[in-house]
Amino acid sequence: HTFILSGSEKSQIWQTIEKLLVDNQVEVREHAAGVLASLMRGIDKDLSKDFRNRSYAQAQRILDMRRR
Repeated sequence: HTFILSGSEKSQIWQTIEKLLVDNQVEVREHAAGVLASLMRGIDKDLSKDFRNRSYAQAQRILDMRRR
């Protein structure tokens, strides 16, 4: 079965998962990571690419700050 979601609904799901990936509870982060893996495989490729690019840029900023 497939859900039919609008672009704004898809975006809202991605934003929620992104917030849950940095939750204080490790179990929440683990489940969010599982959902993220499913999203990366199945939903809108543009949202997936956008997430990857933003995550990579954020990781680069963190590494740059640590190197200073």
